[in-house]
Amino acid sequence: MFQGDAEGTSIVYVEPTDSAAMAEAIKGMGHNCKFELVYVSKALVECTEEDFEKNMEIIEALEDLDDVDSVEHNMSN
Repeated sequence: MFQGDAEGTSIVYVEPTDSAAMAEAIKGMGHNCKFELVYVSKALVECTEEDFEKNMEIIEALEDLDDVDSVEHNMSN
């Protein structure tokens, strides 16, 4: 479990097949719950600081587009 962006929120990662059960468990404890599918890479790719910065510029430009909800990557620096 990780702390969410907003105060008082948490992020919980589960397998997609377990998402409904997790949502019901959280709601059963009296908390609000929303869930979405995200890609979590199991194989991070190491890159140089320069390559990381260049890729992050592209990712930020993509995230600024109205039609893009989120951008995932597997970079590690």
